[in-house]
Amino acid sequence: MINEKITLRISLLLPLLLPLAGCFGSGGIKNAVVSTGSFEFVATNVSDGDVWELNRPIVLSFNHPVDEASIGFASIRLRALDSAVLGNPVTGSFEILAGSGGLAVVFRPTCPTNLSNSNGAFVPGGYNYEINLPTSQSFGASILRDTDGRPLAIGVTRTFRSPIDPVEPLFIDTKAGPVVLDPQLVAPSGLNMFTDSGPLVEIKFDQPINAEPGNLNTSLIRLLYSDSEIGLGSENSYNPANVVPGQVVLKNNCTATGATVYYIIAGLLLPNRNYRIELDAAFEDLSGQTNSQQQESLPFASPSLDSYYSSTGGFLDSEDETYDELRDFFADSTLLDADAELEFPSADFNFGSVTAAFDYPGDQVAAGLDLYVAPFQSIELNTTGHFSFTDSNGTYFEMQDGVLEIDDFFIDDTAYLRGYGDNPLIIYATGEAEIKGILDVSGDHAMTPPTITFPTIPELGASGQCGGGDGGDASQETASETLRAGRGSGAFSLGLGGGGGEASLNWQSEDHSPRFEAEIAGGGAGGTFALTTNSSVTWSQWDGASNPEGFDDSGPDLRIDRHTVFDDGTGEIDMAAVAAWFSGGEDGLRGNSWRDANTNEPPPAGQGPLGQYGGYGMEDMERDEDVNDRNDLDPAWTANGPLSPDPDPEFGYGHPTQGADPGFTNSSVFVKTSSTNDDFWGKRYNGFDIPPSLLVGELATPWAGVGGGGSGDSSVVIRMDLDLDSFLDPLSDFFPDTQFPNGTTVNYYKGA
Repeated sequence: MINEKITLRISLLLPLLLPLAGCFGSGGIKNAVVSTGSFEFVATNVSDGDVWELNRPIVLSFNHPVDEASIGFASIRLRALDSAVLGNPVTGSFEILAGSGGLAVVFRPTCPTNLSNSNGAFVPGGYNYEINLPTSQSFGASILRDTDGRPLAIGVTRTFRSPIDPVEPLFIDTKAGPVVLDPQLVAPSGLNMFTDSGPLVEIKFDQPINAEPGNLNTSLIRLLYSDSEIGLGSENSYNPANVVPGQVVLKNNCTATGATVYYIIAGLLLPNRNYRIELDAAFEDLSGQTNSQQQESLPFASPSLDSYYSSTGGFLDSEDETYDELRDFFADSTLLDADAELEFPSADFNFGSVTAAFDYPGDQVAAGLDLYVAPFQSIELNTTGHFSFTDSNGTYFEMQDGVLEIDDFFIDDTAYLRGYGDNPLIIYATGEAEIKGILDVSGDHAMTPPTITFPTIPELGASGQCGGGDGGDASQETASETLRAGRGSGAFSLGLGGGGGEASLNWQSEDHSPRFEAEIAGGGAGGTFALTTNSSVTWSQWDGASNPEGFDDSGPDLRIDRHTVFDDGTGEIDMAAVAAWFSGGEDGLRGNSWRDANTNEPPPAGQGPLGQYGGYGMEDMERDEDVNDRNDLDPAWTANGPLSPDPDPEFGYGHPTQGADPGFTNSSVFVKTSSTNDDFWGKRYNGFDIPPSLLVGELATPWAGVGGGGSGDSSVVIRMDLDLDSFLDPLSDFFPDTQFPNGTTVNYYKGA
């Protein structure tokens, strides 16, 4: 075997933040907080064409404090530009720069851990990368927001490249001097028995470390046990041969505080002993620096057998032997739980072995083909056609049409794995699967129309992903008025989703100009899937969408200062009242019925200002005569709330067909409304319950959500007295616009 030591060229971190000083003056970043005006990008330490070391942080500064909830890979886009590395997603973590007053965001790239340094955020070799901040003008994008909810108005795009080894340094040294071991360990409390395992010792370092196998191993990081039990005189002596078997695994590296390593113990710990970590002097930090002498941690003690058994409710006689084992010879099915609810046939027992009695639906893969998503990292999987990617450990995967074959599957805490594309995301795992973070196959959000007054450009509904239904299109007719927006589609394009809203029509003459309230169109319905509380009502981040500046889009929609029946008495939203009134997808809201009493047809011409005329529904050319929004378009709901015996909202729902009608939602595939715990297909076993539980999902087959409907358009046409009879000619003479949109149309606003 050949031992090869790799020497890395290193640059220093010191210049990293210097370019920011000139952006804020002598007062520094913290004193420059401005909370008025538009939210804008100010500066970054990345210049076009920079050579960017693999572990160098990227700093972005802004004129307003940044809302942490809006920070992520969708609002701060980092991607490779060269085809050779497109299968290696940029990974890392974001944080608010300490001491910046919220005005600066830091991206810390994932450090590589393999010999070629190719499984980190950036791949060495001179490959080109781009960082981009989408703004409120970027259609269909997630946007950074400031802490007052304003979307980013001015962004930035910069390109840079990775270094070329060995002529350019691969890393920067983020801290002067060699690595320092944190003497305080996070140690197990038990003995790592088979029936009570706890094998991890957490070790922390003050800076990033060299994670190559030649450095990260149990020869340089050793866990030793004391020469004698505690109290027998040699509990503080550690023979170099007293090494606890195990392996070391990198938990994280290149964080703001340094690095964390797990020492995973193999086997039992000796009871009533002291243990400590010894760090060899040859252990290297990321820059290759070493120490002049060995470092030791503070010791931790394992429990004695007496204390261990007493802590678990047992008792140990000092004359008794103790052992811990799990044993089953699999000679027959005697130990099989015959009452367990199983979806598949029971296992087969034969000559001391147990095998499955059915075929595994996927293909057997090599052991070790494990998919891991690390904390604060995000990976997106495209289910359309062939797709390749690498995970947080740098392991390479390929998937076809949304089917992924792996061994173990682990999404760590705060990690995010998203599927998108035409096909369902199907993951076959032959080993263990554990999801602590988020596995997301949600559809996209609809956006505000970027060209709201251009009816020749349709507004496409948001895409449903992984089999979910698409949202309905709005203003889909480009050569004429769109009478009603499109309906959302059902899961897998089967069935229908939420209905689209009807368009509104009003008119303008020399004596009449409609108020905006008289131009409101019918709203689109939400797509119903689950029957639980509709969280959109209380969602506080509506301004995360790409809405024009100045829109009243800050959430939540439910204003308890106005609709007091939803106030819990302390100034907070009463979620019990919300749950009682808002369940599943909502129908859209009706359009306008704004009018004065003297609005008869036909209106007089040339006799001075007229009263306000309500709008018409484009489909039936009728006004809603059942309600009148003239005095209060949105009456406050202050009595007889959702929790009262006879709830009575003040809002008038109007005529079922006249006026600009709303879209109506679809039926749910679920029956139960108490929670989403059983809103799935299959069976979920929970061994942590006492006793263990098995929950059967409501779905009879895998299914997905449906899309919501589009909202209606709104049109205002000119109306004249062409026959000179002192009355305006019939509205049907001016609508539909035969030269749409350049004939009789005065204003045309599209739905979304």
